Amino acid sequence: MKKLVYKLAVFSGCVALLLVSYFSQPSAEINNRANIVTATVPDTQFQIGAFNCGNFSLYNYIHDSLGFNIWHQYTSLDTGWNHDGRDNYLAPITQYEDSVISRVGNNDNHNLRTYFDRPIVEYIVAGQRTDYQCETASGPVPYCYWGYNHSLNYDTIIVDDTDIRYGADGKVKHCKSDINHLGTNACWIDSGLIANRNLSLGRAANYWNADNSWKWYVMPRIRIDSAYAADLNHLNDTVCRIKITGWNGNVVKDIGILVENFKYNLGDYHGNYLDTFYYYYGQDNLFLDIATINANFVPDSMSWTYDWSGHPCKMDIKIYWAGKCDAWFDRVRLENVPAHRFLTLKESWITDKVNAEIGWANNNKQIPNYFYFEECQLSHFPCIAALNKQIMDNSSPANSNGLMIWLNYLQLNEQLPNFWGHLLTAEQLKTILFDSCGLRTMVTGWYPFEGWAKAQLLSRISYHPTTLLNYDYDSLNGILSYKTDSISYDSWLQNLLDADPSQGYYFYSKINIVMDSLSKISSMRVIYCPQAHLWYWPSSGTMQKEPSTD
Repeated sequence: MKKLVYKLAVFSGCVALLLVSYFSQPSAEINNRANIVTATVPDTQFQIGAFNCGNFSLYNYIHDSLGFNIWHQYTSLDTGWNHDGRDNYLAPITQYEDSVISRVGNNDNHNLRTYFDRPIVEYIVAGQRTDYQCETASGPVPYCYWGYNHSLNYDTIIVDDTDIRYGADGKVKHCKSDINHLGTNACWIDSGLIANRNLSLGRAANYWNADNSWKWYVMPRIRIDSAYAADLNHLNDTVCRIKITGWNGNVVKDIGILVENFKYNLGDYHGNYLDTFYYYYGQDNLFLDIATINANFVPDSMSWTYDWSGHPCKMDIKIYWAGKCDAWFDRVRLENVPAHRFLTLKESWITDKVNAEIGWANNNKQIPNYFYFEECQLSHFPCIAALNKQIMDNSSPANSNGLMIWLNYLQLNEQLPNFWGHLLTAEQLKTILFDSCGLRTMVTGWYPFEGWAKAQLLSRISYHPTTLLNYDYDSLNGILSYKTDSISYDSWLQNLLDADPSQGYYFYSKINIVMDSLSKISSMRVIYCPQAHLWYWPSSGTMQKEPSTD
């Protein structure tokens, strides 16, 4: 469910977004893989409400008339609750503290739990990080897709090795120089990213989640032989080159990393891994600004991003080893500014703001005021995991609150190569959401009816009965379905809802089955969110309709 006030399409319609309680309760678990201690978030209440109902702030309407027990209002980076510009992700806590506490207090007095959809949460969840491992990738999708198609191993010279020194992640690519013939083994050791569309989504429902909203850091994690680096004669020797190509395969950057780039102020280097290097006067760096991303990585049409066969992407981050010294290549990290500031730099202003909001959300009840967000891809989950851990650790008592996600199932899959052919299974979702991120509560739903024209995609058109509307498809007037008699409509509708999810584009059935399985194998609370929606955006490949908007 996308944020209404920030939709970038030309659409009309109304929204009736109901939350219908969870199917099951989670059990306690210690997640050793992500080093996150997770436990049940106690929640004794059946949840029912509508997203953005807080936009009206009419308690007699929300609670007394409709019987809602949830208050929610959308925010952005720049405006918080009540559309207050003083309540933004950069503002000092004291500037908006009273208004937040007052709102939560009023909600409590009207027996409404508060979903903490907050500017600082939106900022953190906008953070994206992807690690491309340099060693040979193996295993099924999605476990190996963050790697390279071409990861060279050659005899005993270039090998996948285990390096546990200096905090390595384990497996690395070890390149061994020939001390008698330095440079003779030089070659490209990694090229052809398996999943390479992480910079191509130039439009998103929430502008701050788009790939071209932030500067990005390209961070190859490398260490070199410290004895070779100690010789001042080698200061200007090239260790490797990092070549970055854009959507069309054009060279965007070709940066040589020299021995001197491993040395702060040209001082000592002790053989440790670096992923941010020291660039000196006149040297280029591995940062990608917004203008560079727009010019080189975002395709002409948003729909191309989802078309792996018809519109191939040639974006790549290639590694060339110069062969002059022993080098160990761990991974190449790609992360944007919010992820860099939250995960890498661990800037205190971010964690302090989150901890303050956790304190305001505490209510000493078994009805948590969940922290809430929408719309994410796989690259958002490192930030999501860290934020959820902070919320759970700092709630009072611990683990009494957590992060709740509205899961757009298809968007989650988008960065997987050829994702249409192997959408994430319930077991894979459990690994990502439950085991790695510690998420215990999620909201999901799907638009079962699409709004394509026959000339656009005949196999995915929708119908409406003439008893409801006796007009045919007319996108200019918001009619995104074809008229038919009531008997034919009933048959079409039943077939659509009961369709075999293994055949064709039957995501309504498929997603319901996946989510039902996920709730059973992970004990996640899966809250169903029925929606009304009318959306016509041909350039994005998105045409959707709901009968209640006709």
